[in-house]
Amino acid sequence: MSAIESRAAGLSRRCRRGALLALCIVAAALAVYGACTENDARPGASGSRADPASPYVVSLGNLTFGQPPTPTEVKLAEFLFGAPPEPPLGLVKPVDIAATAGGLLVSDSALQSVLAWSAGAGVLDVVPLPRSAPAPSALALAPNGDRLVADVRGPVVRISGDGQVRTRYDAPGPLRAGGLACVDDQLWVTNLATHRIEVFDLESGRHIRSLGQRGTQPGSFGLPIGIAYAQGQVYVVDMLNARVQVFDRDGQHKRNFGGPGNRIGYFGRPKGVAVGPDGTVFVTDAASQCVHAFDRDGKPLIAFGGTADRELALVLPAGITIWSSDISTERRAPNGFQPAYYVLVAEQIVRPGVRVYAWAGRTKPLASDVEPAAPRRAHSFTWPADNPHWEASKCSACHTMTTGRPDPIAPERVDALCVGCHDGRRAPADPHPIGWAAAGGRTRPPPGWPLVEGRIGCLTCHDMIQHCDAGAVRPEDNSALVRDYDSSNPYEFCRICHVQEKWRVNPHRNQVAGFGGAHACAFCHIASPERTDGGGWTFDPGLRGGSNQLCLGCHTMHADPAPEGHLDREVTPAVLAAMLDAERRVFGTAGPEPRLLVLENGRITCATCHTPHAEDPEPIGLFTSAMTRARSRAPEDEHKGLRVEHLALCRHCHPY
Repeated sequence: MSAIESRAAGLSRRCRRGALLALCIVAAALAVYGACTENDARPGASGSRADPASPYVVSLGNLTFGQPPTPTEVKLAEFLFGAPPEPPLGLVKPVDIAATAGGLLVSDSALQSVLAWSAGAGVLDVVPLPRSAPAPSALALAPNGDRLVADVRGPVVRISGDGQVRTRYDAPGPLRAGGLACVDDQLWVTNLATHRIEVFDLESGRHIRSLGQRGTQPGSFGLPIGIAYAQGQVYVVDMLNARVQVFDRDGQHKRNFGGPGNRIGYFGRPKGVAVGPDGTVFVTDAASQCVHAFDRDGKPLIAFGGTADRELALVLPAGITIWSSDISTERRAPNGFQPAYYVLVAEQIVRPGVRVYAWAGRTKPLASDVEPAAPRRAHSFTWPADNPHWEASKCSACHTMTTGRPDPIAPERVDALCVGCHDGRRAPADPHPIGWAAAGGRTRPPPGWPLVEGRIGCLTCHDMIQHCDAGAVRPEDNSALVRDYDSSNPYEFCRICHVQEKWRVNPHRNQVAGFGGAHACAFCHIASPERTDGGGWTFDPGLRGGSNQLCLGCHTMHADPAPEGHLDREVTPAVLAAMLDAERRVFGTAGPEPRLLVLENGRITCATCHTPHAEDPEPIGLFTSAMTRARSRAPEDEHKGLRVEHLALCRHCHPY
């Protein structure tokens, strides 16, 4: 049974238990808890605690998937069943969302499942999928209500309401679907593998034609991903070209809007697109962490999300859809705010779920958003950190000023200084890892680009000295000052160093891949974790996020044999005693905390069973303690990075 099937089974048990609990509440309220009068306020019961960001849109927090148990329900469940009630099924890493007649479909790459949310029931249920779609990504709804589901490694399938596969859509070449849209009697699929759009007959699944090719010209693409169809026009997110292209239903290119930049209406990494009933076009951008709104002609209206709402900052938005009915959320709209409809966004990091924005509508673009006649400073989206760049009075934020002028920074200190702010929480994080050997079988750095002892550093790609000129103006299409960057041909920048198309790297291989020293930590850690006097670790490893969120940002959740799953479960005293007893057999001694199967605040994490550090042939620096170097020697465990040999892993915590 997979992890998600186990969760589904648990959900079914909760429904049965909930029915019994509802009956018990009436009797128990009189017989046992008659004196209980506490206030069982639920999230969202009060009005919004935040003023709207603008007269046109307001954040309502995340969509609620079932209510958490109240204190009374917790007490009753513990009294009647000896355990607290289980929380409702939630999301881990939502990728795409699609509105249905009475609810939503959500694909979750970590759970490797599609989940359905019903507006009436208010809870998530697992959608049965065929084995041909083990890793669902993009979603759409056919006119008759059938579900269209794309798999990251295979064809698109059309599934009827009873779970039967009606049609398969497979391209003649490689297919990696980024988005789906029903265009009258056709299905349009954005193909990330070939930088084009595949068009199929919606009923038969027959491949009709391919549109576009790799490039920057109108009708050409650099990783087309999100797609939407409305009012006779098809909107395609052209991610690497940082724009949205518009086509008619016959595939004729009509216009573009957007472009590379970091102000309203311009993108760094656009992903999803949706069109409101009034013709407003909404585009998610994972670089600015915002949703950009345009009128039907492509004029920018407003950007919302990001960190403007400090309490509910939007982090890593992806899929997006439109919802027209009332919806259950964490907040209520302020008094007097009349939503025309709701914009729903899949949020992947920090608070994974579906963020809801109430949209009141807007008809005219901001005067300040109209394309300027002359270059000007780019609008920077708000981040919690104070930005010292482009302000002459703030050189001391990074430099010492012993002579009244900025002193040079030692090369070995530059990267740690940059990452100290650019960690993705205080300031935008650079998506490219640092510390890797610059020259290799697939890479070749250009002459003159600075390296740090032959390795990639922040200044290898970012020419920050450009902003030291008193008359410098921050370029809108290259605000990060990337060397030799041509905004009209963005994906060619990668080919400056990468001589082969296969660019993905494994940050866990550390010294084995020539990736050692202090830079080895920067991919997952904000800074190198500190050591105790005994050579161990402090309790705070300085991760860029929670350990589970960090792992699931790249890895999908695997099948879990435990009925309720292992991840984030609190370890009982009996299990902790078994873990320490097993370590006593391994080391001869055991401390108060496990060293082999480590815990985080007494809970199980991904790193409990899997080590994130590769085994170094010659241990250096941090990779010396038993906690970091514990690793199974079984060949079949190598690709999993298990700390304990798989046959003994279960018995390490469950000896009986």
